[in-house]
Amino acid sequence: MKNDIKKLEKITDEMFINDISYKIMQKEYDLLIRAIDEGEYDNIEPMMRAAYFYKRVLSVLENKDIPMRASIGLIDTYKVLDGLFEDKDEYIGDSDADTDI
Repeated sequence: MKNDIKKLEKITDEMFINDISYKIMQKEYDLLIRAIDEGEYDNIEPMMRAAYFYKRVLSVLENKDIPMRASIGLIDTYKVLDGLFEDKDEYIGDSDADTDI
């Protein structure tokens, strides 16, 4: 998150929940990168596109908190980044803007 919770004296519930969802997504991204590095995929191109999108989502969430209800919904979702990537074309298409992500 943009605000390092270790430096803050008062941590809001929204910040706390956003930090949890960010850590879950970061772990999912790390697992994908590890799988790519270990050669688990025959066709690497789609996985590299997914990895790029995952990193963009993490980059946006690192700088901006999302509403608490949205963050709770992400925590409750299995494989958050996979789900976001599957729906990417329907909602943002090829856009790479932070606001669209």
